[in-house]
Amino acid sequence: MSNIIEFARERISQSPLTTDPWDYLYVENFLPEEFYDELSKETMSLLNHDELKKNEKTKVSLYDTRKSDEDQSMKNNVEKVCRGGDLGVNWLGSTRPDHALDVLPRASEFFKIFNDKVFRDLLSVKFKNSGRCGTVPQPKLTCTYAAYDVHTPGYTYKIHCDSGKKILSIIFYLAAKGDDESLGTRIYPGHIVPGDLDYDKDCVKILPYKPNSIFFFSRTNEKWKDDDGVERMKISNHAVQHKSTKTYLRRTIQLCFMDRLNGAERRKIYKHKLGYREVGQKQKNGLSSMTGD
Repeated sequence: MSNIIEFARERISQSPLTTDPWDYLYVENFLPEEFYDELSKETMSLLNHDELKKNEKTKVSLYDTRKSDEDQSMKNNVEKVCRGGDLGVNWLGSTRPDHALDVLPRASEFFKIFNDKVFRDLLSVKFKNSGRCGTVPQPKLTCTYAAYDVHTPGYTYKIHCDSGKKILSIIFYLAAKGDDESLGTRIYPGHIVPGDLDYDKDCVKILPYKPNSIFFFSRTNEKWKDDDGVERMKISNHAVQHKSTKTYLRRTIQLCFMDRLNGAERRKIYKHKLGYREVGQKQKNGLSSMTGD
């Protein structure tokens, strides 16, 4: 297991942060190839394909520590899904292991990467001036959420920047060789509010849906004035769309590092190092508010 964590640390260290149109990190070959193949097969084997045909989106929570610690939360969520299945996911078939996590040995190892302090510190350095990771004081990571997402043709998720409670968002692609790379996350300009963007025309780039690739970003939804008094804006606008005729399943694991603050508490405590302020705040000049959910 330590070799896998060290491999992931090295991949983060070697990968540069992209700043256009906003800050993000896209890393290919994130895991050792053999481990990735096992993880992909493990998660694929859990799917009930007959049920998947009835849904454009399937989301199963793997763990959510907003209410409990990570180990117990993951165990509870997996056991819950094991008992009856959830939205097309057939985790066990006819078997009932004594320990629910035995169903997901590779996934359990995968999540340990993100609980590794050195790994988290590497991400903190990468994003020290970005979005919520760049606020003062530095946000306290108090909970983690992880889900297995499966999308089928017809699924679309609107352009958005993520909710304010998210400190760092992570999307890991469970693609197969030859899958349609256009199923990756769609990136949009950061100086325009989501509602004013055209889904197709304004897409700046698509982060390729490639096997063993991962995408990190710190939620950004900010407005500030530069040294010349010109008002600037940066929003981590992104979206997802599945309209491929080449690839049926878009499979990802999503992880989020979060806090437990509400919006008012967050605005009272944090300010950006460069004087950013959240776009959603009421402004004296009458700018309309926006949400980032």
